[in-house]
Amino acid sequence: GHSDKRGALGGHELLCPKRPYSCDYCGEYESTCEDVTERHWKECSQYIIECPNLCKKRYLARATLQNHLANECELQIVACNFSWAGCKVQVQRSKLEEHEDTSI
Repeated sequence: GHSDKRGALGGHELLCPKRPYSCDYCGEYESTCEDVTERHWKECSQYIIECPNLCKKRYLARATLQNHLANECELQIVACNFSWAGCKVQVQRSKLEEHEDTSI
């Protein structure tokens, strides 16, 4: 009777894409599981993404990616600090010091 249907409903509630769900990353956005995982995660600032350079840090929050690439990522290609003087070399950040030591 009814107890069989309730048991089946319990399983449905755990898997239903329309069930209430909060973002696992920012903890602020609440909607349906389907909305959070298919739409919100594509823009969530705290969603964990992979560094496009696959550096040692590897995984970081989306909000920190630009700073990571601009200032931290050892594998990011950067211009020589002496580009103002005409050096056109671009190297990975981890090799910049070596370039400057051997080229100046």
